[in-house]
Amino acid sequence: MTAARILKHITVADPRSSWDGRTVDVLIGADGALQDIVSSGSALAKASGQEETLDARGDALAPAWADLWVHSPEPGHENRGNLSELAAEAYWGGVADVGVMPTTLPVLDSADAVTGLRARSKGLATRLHAIGALTVKCAGQDLAELLDLRAAGAVAYSDAERPVQRASLLLRALQYAELTGAAVLQTPLDASLAQGQHAAESALNTRLGFKGISPLAETLALQRDISVAAVTKTPIHFSPITTAAGAQLIREAKSKGIALTASTSPVYLLGTDAWLNSFDTRYKVMPPLRTEMDRVALCLAVADGTLDLVTSHHQPLTREEKELEWDYALPGATGLGVLFAASYTALVVSGLMSLSALVERLAHAPRRVLGLPATTVELGATRLVRISPSVVVASPDLVPGYDAWQAHTWPYAGLSLTGRVQPLW
Repeated sequence: MTAARILKHITVADPRSSWDGRTVDVLIGADGALQDIVSSGSALAKASGQEETLDARGDALAPAWADLWVHSPEPGHENRGNLSELAAEAYWGGVADVGVMPTTLPVLDSADAVTGLRARSKGLATRLHAIGALTVKCAGQDLAELLDLRAAGAVAYSDAERPVQRASLLLRALQYAELTGAAVLQTPLDASLAQGQHAAESALNTRLGFKGISPLAETLALQRDISVAAVTKTPIHFSPITTAAGAQLIREAKSKGIALTASTSPVYLLGTDAWLNSFDTRYKVMPPLRTEMDRVALCLAVADGTLDLVTSHHQPLTREEKELEWDYALPGATGLGVLFAASYTALVVSGLMSLSALVERLAHAPRRVLGLPATTVELGATRLVRISPSVVVASPDLVPGYDAWQAHTWPYAGLSLTGRVQPLW
């Protein structure tokens, strides 16, 4: 708990707030709650005169972010980190709600495993929400006990980066999930087309000697899964979308009224196959980085709402798992602490969308997908963030809560990311 403070001349950035776009003075209580808000220059009726007063001119006030796709190292992978470190990085990045993928050990495929994660995460500054496994051990063979997982507190279902490949199994999963009202999160990836490949199929990667994953690995999976989802009422979320063709399929499906949402990760909004020139395994992610044409198409798709939100796909790994020859290194990158800065740099600094629109993608849309309570900049609101748009966050050591030993999974080396976030709870 911090001291109560007054922020003067701060601009609200929240499309769901009646104060959106207005410059205000606010009183944030010691408990992090918004106790008073007035037009800048007016008197704060609830101020006692004991609060710390800060000039926040040029900064913005917004609801804290939610990230629906994060891998936790604990339990089972404690050599990669722990829940406290994960929550600290999320907190300093302004992320108040984190969807934890079921890729822990044990896998979150039982009520006991979900209950255990929730118990471990009590008291952390960031709320961790269990994403239950869709199938037993995320192996894609037999359905997990979806109703039991939901009763234990799972907010959604997914097999993470091992998506269900059989249409019949996915249909059955969606039908069971419909009974619980929880969404299914699915990576659009045809495993038969991706097996043994380690980069995107492109002219550059061919010259570099990489084995290429065709965009068909994404589009064929999307076509199948969209068709399956169209005959159920279960909300399905596809992530990450990494190709221009994939974004177009999402756009067309939405135009037909199919109930789905989709997202991508900042690494695909900023990075391309050109990054692989260095053969640096920090840039080995799955699905792989695509071409410049794909990157631009994804940015436009987030800006026009085709892609509903942005999520970090945060994946802590050890040096021993990452600092290997390209074919042997595990795919994955970190970036939870700069979810905002990377997204802001790609989408707002570039002029594609407003800060307020980005807040919709980072705060409101993820909570809607996971069925979490909404939060807006209004009286009584908690878990707000102060944004300093002009502050550069250029490297891991400038991100509070980010451990320097994770630099081997940091994909933004050499980039100037703009937008510091200060949590207000």
